[in-house]
Amino acid sequence: MTRTLAVLIAAFVAAFFVPSAQAQLMCFDANGVKNFHAEYGEEEVARGTLGSVGEMLLLANPNTGTWTMMIVRSD
Repeated sequence: MTRTLAVLIAAFVAAFFVPSAQAQLMCFDANGVKNFHAEYGEEEVARGTLGSVGEMLLLANPNTGTWTMMIVRSD
């Protein structure tokens, strides 16, 4: 529950208070998290459940300040 709340708060902050963020919709295979680590150096910092839809992941790189919010569908 705590992680879900943290992910939702991060989503709210990102949506309304981070003017330099750019939204990009991308689809990829199950290795997506590994690919983000390899390409951007981003590690998983939070994970929350979205019920039957799947999970929401928050990835971040503390050195560059980049972050990615990812929805992993369960189907």
